[in-house]
Amino acid sequence: MTMYYEMVMKVDDPCWSIQVQDHFPDGSEIDVWAYMRCEMLEAPQPVPLEVQRDGPQVDFNPTAFSAIVVSSRMADIIESVSPNEIQRIPALIDAPGDWEVLNILSCVDCIDRERSIIQYCEPDHPTRPNKPRAIHRLVLDEAKAEGHHIFHPKDWEVAEIVSEEVKMALDACNITGVEYWPIEISGSF
Repeated sequence: MTMYYEMVMKVDDPCWSIQVQDHFPDGSEIDVWAYMRCEMLEAPQPVPLEVQRDGPQVDFNPTAFSAIVVSSRMADIIESVSPNEIQRIPALIDAPGDWEVLNILSCVDCIDRERSIIQYCEPDHPTRPNKPRAIHRLVLDEAKAEGHHIFHPKDWEVAEIVSEEVKMALDACNITGVEYWPIEISGSF
């Protein structure tokens, strides 16, 4: 059985905080949601970022609106395990190091809705009718998630899920700023 984990920001250690800016250098507005729709962006512009709070730099930096900023080293590791499930977009930031926005392309319909604990939006909700508003316990259907190494669950794109293989590769390289929360799999207890 493959284990899966949700990657979340590690909050135990003080670290810097970064955020996607509102506009590209050419003045055009940035659609911050574009980086979590599980869609390949055609000819994406480098994404301008700003440091909101100084502190030690870490490899994994989820931002508001779910854009994920990672060190190039972290992106290299993920790409080595799962090259077709991510798009790497250069980031512009006045800070040392090489940074990228990680656009996760796989959106997998794998939530076990019978075993998960889900609070749904109302049927007449303007943008998410009958879609999850909150998931208090996420359970994945192993058969549907199988073969994927990094993905968003369909209808719950705010979660970044990785396979045990990705987790082990990141752990072996001492990737910082990330915690891994085990996800329950259908058929396991």
